[in-house]
Amino acid sequence: MKSGSIEEMVNNSIDDNYLDEASQRQGYIQNLQEEKLKDFQIVSSKSIDENTAEIKVIETFETIKTPKIAYKAIKVNNQWKIHVEPFEIKLDGSVVKGTPKYKVKKLDEKQFSTLATGLVGYSMNNLGSSQSLTGSTKFNISQNQITFNGWQSCTSTSCDFLLCRDAI
Repeated sequence: MKSGSIEEMVNNSIDDNYLDEASQRQGYIQNLQEEKLKDFQIVSSKSIDENTAEIKVIETFETIKTPKIAYKAIKVNNQWKIHVEPFEIKLDGSVVKGTPKYKVKKLDEKQFSTLATGLVGYSMNNLGSSQSLTGSTKFNISQNQITFNGWQSCTSTSCDFLLCRDAI
């Protein structure tokens, strides 16, 4: 990737996932190192007004192809910019409003005890009800809305966590 690409991405976007341009730049660098975008396809676009348009895009990364994701293009100081709002892709393929990346906490292994050997995957949803979810891994959640997604790789002495999200 040429060196100007990150700068072009930052200069041509307004990304609500980050607090400032420096953290946006660092986040884009990290994202490109972790998951390479192979292709994208604009599947539709429509003008909302003279300063706003909606663009629906399907992105193909090395390990995933996204469903249609809607972005807004907005005119700022006579220049078009892509407005990136936080979103989540649910297991059923739906795209919903998400949590900004600066609010997502990455947890280290000191906060958890070893739960298993090998790979353990989680996807727990308790949306729109007060039902309590209790699991053998000592989760006890009784909120109106909760989403917990992530993976864990454990040995007998340590665990590495990719992502853990708090209650919404």
